[in-house]
Amino acid sequence: MVSVSPTVLIKDPMPPEPANDIYRLVLLGEILGCMTSNVFYYQSNLAVGTATQETQIALRDIWGGAQGVFLKDLPCCANEWSTTFSLIDVPTTPGLATLVTPVGTAPGSGGAGALPNQCCVTLTKTSQWRGKHGRGRISVPAIPRANVTGTTLQNSSPYRALADAMQVDIADATFTFKPGILSVLRDKQTKEFIRYGWVVSHIVDVMETLGTCRRRKPGVGK
Repeated sequence: MVSVSPTVLIKDPMPPEPANDIYRLVLLGEILGCMTSNVFYYQSNLAVGTATQETQIALRDIWGGAQGVFLKDLPCCANEWSTTFSLIDVPTTPGLATLVTPVGTAPGSGGAGALPNQCCVTLTKTSQWRGKHGRGRISVPAIPRANVTGTTLQNSSPYRALADAMQVDIADATFTFKPGILSVLRDKQTKEFIRYGWVVSHIVDVMETLGTCRRRKPGVGK
């Protein structure tokens, strides 16, 4: 609870509205005819409304490079899984077109033999903002059978490496992107989504028990 007056309490308060642009990077993949999707959010070092295709390309290239998340993601997934596209849009500058990039057929490198598609390893994200709007997660798909025993993750090393990569800022000589969590607020009068971002560094936990892929409720942190 956060007290805003002697008599008013706000349950699950929203994070503040961001001063800098928030980027949403979606990595799409495919396994056994099913599409997979993981979403990552970053705040740039530039003010809201200043995002351009140049900054989208910079995020894509840094994220996919040696200091980024992409190369840490591949060992988490079985060989049968492959990447297809990356999508980058900017929720705080919605007029900017989504950057769509074919990723090719980069396969998972975690070994042959994947668990059923509904199984995942859940990486939970926790920010400095208390409540459900300060938490998020991704569900890593295509878990190699060699990594698990029953419903328990035995080999957590690649997932912890991915979690570590998700937590750090990524940058080139011009742009800096800070990982974070995006939440949205449904305005009951205008029926429009108002976007808020809590984009400080966060801690990523690896849950040792396998999860089930499912969508979060609208408005909850991502």
